[in-house]
Amino acid sequence: MRIGIMTFHKAPSCGAQLQAWALKTVLGRMGHSVSFPDCNSMGTFTDRWPFRPVPRRGLLKTLRGRWKDFLNNLGSIGVFRPAMESYDRFRIERLPETHVAPSDFGSCFDAVVYGSDQVWNPALTRTDAGVFLGEGVAKSVRKVAYAVSVGDGEPSPEHLERIRAAAADYARVSVREGKVAAMISPVRGEESAVVADPTLLLTAADYRELASGRPAAGRYLYYYALYHHGEVYEKVAALARGLGLKLVYTPLYQYSRRKMPRGTVYGVSPCDFVSYMAGAECVVTDSFHGTAFALIHGKPFVTYSLAPGKSESRPGALLGRLGIPERLMPWFAPSEDMLRLLKTPLPDSAKTALAAFGAESRDWLREALEL
Repeated sequence: MRIGIMTFHKAPSCGAQLQAWALKTVLGRMGHSVSFPDCNSMGTFTDRWPFRPVPRRGLLKTLRGRWKDFLNNLGSIGVFRPAMESYDRFRIERLPETHVAPSDFGSCFDAVVYGSDQVWNPALTRTDAGVFLGEGVAKSVRKVAYAVSVGDGEPSPEHLERIRAAAADYARVSVREGKVAAMISPVRGEESAVVADPTLLLTAADYRELASGRPAAGRYLYYYALYHHGEVYEKVAALARGLGLKLVYTPLYQYSRRKMPRGTVYGVSPCDFVSYMAGAECVVTDSFHGTAFALIHGKPFVTYSLAPGKSESRPGALLGRLGIPERLMPWFAPSEDMLRLLKTPLPDSAKTALAAFGAESRDWLREALEL
């Protein structure tokens, strides 16, 4: 079957690109021909020097604007562009695209899988919301939602109605968090299945081909954060010292060296990320996919939230299902509690639950695509 995957495959994010690669890999092993429709602007960066065009406003103001942009972004030289290039390389080499508009999907695809990731989160999709909801696609195309998420927040009443209208038109729908199932059950007439993020459908061995060989020598704690927070960094650095480990720190969305700790690793690619996870002794993260890959590689880990309730819907839902909810805690939790968990191997029961969750999710996906 010809299948298109509608997801954030162009986003400058290790998690976004790896979940896209994982879903493509799983569908390919099922015997399908897979590509990614290139019909949206998600993931393109147009608001940062040197890519942002300065408005025409007179020579003097234009020169002032360019000088201000240069000073504000001086610390990003050698950081921002290499990071963007690493994501582009991964996309070009491993995520094949088909240039087609949603209205013409029928000419290229027998089915389109929407998801995973936060493809129904209007805060991310914005003007591309209709593309990721599956609006304007011919009835001849089978639409399947796999592990779709709305993120940690709640959609507005207007967008919720739009989600429900779109969901009613899908052949099959599965979600990543139970709260999304509750949102759309009134129009589906059934409880949508909660399935595993695509990254969890594969094993650590499946990711070995992506390993870049970048990890540092020696034993280290891997700290993967979405954004840099000074107080949290100091706490994690102290944890690494307490464990007698080197600290490897890769903040995902950090494109400037200004006021950053020495030794920070910038521009980590999806392949680098996989390598750092595979070689780590233990992991600290604030990321859903950081949590997922710590689980995949069987690493002792702690997932922290910056504010109570903010990240519980995604990592918390997964960890609760696996019976290890204690590994999610607020960043200000006692260091002793975090240290204890980083010294404690994952229980076999969690590994067994993860394997079963992945198997159930693959079965659901296989059945959803049967015509």
